[in-house]
Amino acid sequence: MKNSENPTKILLAEGNDDQHIAEHIWHSLSNESQLPFYPKNTQGINSLLSSLPVELKNRYLQSLGILVDSNAHPMKRWNKILSTISDSIPLILKLDQTKMERL
Repeated sequence: MKNSENPTKILLAEGNDDQHIAEHIWHSLSNESQLPFYPKNTQGINSLLSSLPVELKNRYLQSLGILVDSNAHPMKRWNKILSTISDSIPLILKLDQTKMERL
Protein backbone atom coordinates (compact mmCIF):
# COMPACT_ATOMS: atom_id res chain seq x y z
CA MET A 1 0.00 0.00 0.00
CA LYS A 2 1.58 3.24 -1.09
CA ASN A 3 0.12 5.71 1.41
CA SER A 4 1.59 4.86 4.80
CA GLU A 5 0.54 8.24 6.25
CA ASN A 6 -3.19 7.45 6.38
CA PRO A 7 -3.62 3.80 5.44
CA THR A 8 -7.18 2.49 5.21
CA LYS A 9 -6.28 -1.21 5.36
CA ILE A 10 -3.83 -2.25 8.07
CA LEU A 11 -2.34 -5.58 9.04
CA LEU A 12 -0.95 -5.60 12.58
CA ALA A 13 1.75 -8.26 12.77
CA GLU A 14 3.13 -9.45 16.09
CA GLY A 15 6.70 -9.56 14.80
CA ASN A 16 9.09 -9.46 11.87
CA ASP A 17 8.52 -13.07 10.85
CA ASP A 18 4.74 -12.65 10.88
CA GLN A 19 4.92 -9.54 8.71
CA HIS A 20 7.30 -11.16 6.21
CA ILE A 21 5.16 -14.29 5.97
CA ALA A 22 2.04 -12.22 5.21
CA GLU A 23 3.90 -10.28 2.54
CA HIS A 24 5.40 -13.47 1.06
CA ILE A 25 2.00 -15.17 0.88
CA TRP A 26 0.52 -12.14 -0.88
CA HIS A 27 3.32 -11.93 -3.43
CA SER A 28 3.28 -15.68 -4.12
CA LEU A 29 -0.49 -15.78 -4.71
CA SER A 30 -1.02 -12.47 -6.48
CA ASN A 31 0.17 -10.98 -9.73
CA GLU A 32 0.17 -7.54 -8.11
CA SER A 33 3.41 -6.28 -6.65
CA GLN A 34 1.71 -3.69 -4.43
CA LEU A 35 0.31 -4.98 -1.12
CA PRO A 36 -3.41 -4.19 -0.66
CA PHE A 37 -2.74 -3.46 3.02
CA TYR A 38 -0.24 -1.57 5.10
CA PRO A 39 1.75 -3.97 7.30
CA LYS A 40 2.73 -2.77 10.77
CA ASN A 41 5.24 -4.79 12.76
CA THR A 42 4.27 -4.18 16.40
CA GLN A 43 7.38 -5.91 17.86
CA GLY A 44 5.48 -8.17 20.24
CA ILE A 45 2.06 -9.15 21.52
CA ASN A 46 1.94 -6.53 24.30
CA SER A 47 2.71 -3.75 21.86
CA LEU A 48 0.11 -5.13 19.43
CA LEU A 49 -2.55 -5.23 22.14
CA SER A 50 -1.77 -1.69 23.29
CA SER A 51 -1.91 -0.39 19.69
CA LEU A 52 -5.37 -1.89 19.02
CA PRO A 53 -7.41 0.88 20.70
CA VAL A 54 -5.44 3.52 18.80
CA GLU A 55 -5.84 1.74 15.45
CA LEU A 56 -9.56 1.21 16.00
CA LYS A 57 -10.03 4.96 16.49
CA ASN A 58 -8.26 5.77 13.20
CA ARG A 59 -10.86 7.65 11.16
CA TYR A 60 -9.33 6.44 7.91
CA LEU A 61 -9.46 2.76 8.87
CA GLN A 62 -11.64 0.52 6.70
CA SER A 63 -10.10 -2.88 7.47
CA LEU A 64 -7.87 -4.16 10.25
CA GLY A 65 -6.14 -7.53 10.20
CA ILE A 66 -4.31 -9.06 13.14
CA LEU A 67 -1.59 -11.69 12.76
CA VAL A 68 -0.15 -13.26 15.92
CA ASP A 69 1.62 -16.47 16.84
CA SER A 70 -0.63 -19.07 18.39
CA ASN A 71 2.13 -20.32 20.71
CA ALA A 72 0.99 -22.78 23.36
CA HIS A 73 -2.32 -21.13 24.30
CA PRO A 74 -4.15 -19.84 21.21
CA MET A 75 -7.49 -19.42 23.01
CA LYS A 76 -5.91 -17.23 25.69
CA ARG A 77 -4.42 -15.00 23.00
CA TRP A 78 -7.68 -14.90 21.06
CA ASN A 79 -9.64 -14.00 24.21
CA LYS A 80 -7.14 -11.25 25.09
CA ILE A 81 -7.48 -9.77 21.59
CA LEU A 82 -11.28 -9.93 21.79
CA SER A 83 -11.26 -8.36 25.24
CA THR A 84 -9.06 -5.50 24.02
CA ILE A 85 -11.26 -4.93 20.98
CA SER A 86 -14.53 -5.08 22.92
CA ASP A 87 -13.14 -2.58 25.45
CA SER A 88 -12.32 -0.22 22.57
CA ILE A 89 -15.51 -0.26 20.53
CA PRO A 90 -19.16 -0.20 21.61
CA LEU A 91 -19.95 -3.68 20.36
CA ILE A 92 -20.76 -6.92 22.07
CA LEU A 93 -18.83 -9.78 20.55
CA LYS A 94 -20.44 -13.17 20.96
CA LEU A 95 -18.68 -16.34 19.94
CA ASP A 96 -19.68 -19.95 20.05
CA GLN A 97 -16.86 -21.14 22.30
CA THR A 98 -17.31 -24.78 21.32
CA LYS A 99 -16.63 -23.99 17.64
CA MET A 100 -13.54 -21.99 18.55
CA GLU A 101 -12.15 -24.79 20.72
CA ARG A 102 -12.31 -27.19 17.76
CA LEU A 103 -10.01 -24.95 15.71
